[in-house]
Amino acid sequence: MRLDTAVRIVNYPITKMLLKNNIGYIDKLKKSRLKILLQKSSISDDDQQQQQQQDQQQQQRPYQRFCNLQFWLQSFIFLFWLIRGIVILLISDGSVSATILGSVFNLLKIVRIYPELVAFHFAIKDFLCHLIIYGRYKRFRFYQCIIAYCHQIYNPYLNDEQNNLIKQSYIDTIRLYLDEKKLTEICLFIKERFHGHCHIVCGTTVIIGITGCLVFFAINPIDNNFHLFGHSYMLYGLYNLFYPGFCSIWSYYGFMWTSNLLTYFCIVCQILKAKSIQNEKQMKNFKKFSSSKIRSHLLAQSDLFDEIRTMNEFWRSYLSITITVYIILSCLSLYIVALTNVLLSMKIFFIAIFIQPIAIILLLTLTSANLCFKIFQLHKRYYTMLASLHSVRHVNRWKFKLMSSLEIINSKTTGFTLNNQVMIDYKAIGMVIANTTTLFILVAQNLKNNQQ
Repeated sequence: MRLDTAVRIVNYPITKMLLKNNIGYIDKLKKSRLKILLQKSSISDDDQQQQQQQDQQQQQRPYQRFCNLQFWLQSFIFLFWLIRGIVILLISDGSVSATILGSVFNLLKIVRIYPELVAFHFAIKDFLCHLIIYGRYKRFRFYQCIIAYCHQIYNPYLNDEQNNLIKQSYIDTIRLYLDEKKLTEICLFIKERFHGHCHIVCGTTVIIGITGCLVFFAINPIDNNFHLFGHSYMLYGLYNLFYPGFCSIWSYYGFMWTSNLLTYFCIVCQILKAKSIQNEKQMKNFKKFSSSKIRSHLLAQSDLFDEIRTMNEFWRSYLSITITVYIILSCLSLYIVALTNVLLSMKIFFIAIFIQPIAIILLLTLTSANLCFKIFQLHKRYYTMLASLHSVRHVNRWKFKLMSSLEIINSKTTGFTLNNQVMIDYKAIGMVIANTTTLFILVAQNLKNNQQ
């Protein structure tokens, strides 16, 4: 199966919810450009006789994102599992409510609270990621702009021939910012990321479904309130298929959204890093400094800083939620594997759950830190440029401007942050490890005290 076909099938809900409007070419996603895009209507303004109707549609436009069956279906699924997680933590083992809500881990000789806490935090993550995009119209349009920003280089929903045809319409404009080699590298990067995205979404959906069926069919019906089904093995068999199936659907939608966000974040970082490398290469090619060359470079560098700050307004909420929830998930999963008596098959399952959050946290941290480090590397070039400005007119003026940019670079404040403005650089890896270790100790002590 071709990549574009697989991506369209796997991401069918997203195509119905996010990719309906043609935003157009976005060379730089700066704050000023974003403001125009957020206010831009997808309705043509050519016919002046329909101006009044368009004004009414303009007022209704923020609510059009809710006029979609996929939105309501996903909202119901995410909200159901979130409410279920809260209720499950309050009811007792073996109760009728536990059977109705599909909480059967205690029948496998496992303390039910631990795996249910893991599922509850997955539900929190999925609901909050859904809320990030649909909670406010500005964020919804912002995410559409980010997708268009990435797809203008390579659209995974189209085949190579279609991408080449579209690319020809704005290739001259793109070459002002990225050379052909970098464009090719980013195209390959996007292909690889979406290959991985399809494997993750399909793989986890199938694994969750199969594992759920094995768990439910391994339970003795008598121990699981068999009287609720009128002692009918057919009804009980349908129940055993329903919950794993429903859990698979939840897993599909949850991983589709979170994996998409992760994929586009990595692509955005790759594009911004390529622009930073392009700016550095521009400085290397300065055989002789002149006012026009310095002005061109400072303008490109200022635009890059503006793009990163603008992107950070969207991504910091996603990064904060994902890193926080995944730290808790990794601690809970590690506690189940290391400090509880569970079946070997369940230990393997929770080891996989433990590895997934850790891998995503490291990927997000390293991707963001790599961009931050790449920008910081420019400071050496700036010092060289400052030492060579004696032959340039208005030396003091250009020194002041270069020093301003150098101060921003040396401050290491240009990059992606969490909601509390903590910069995600290489030091953040140590912070994540320390927080994870501390939280694991606290979780272990608290859960052991509750057992006693």
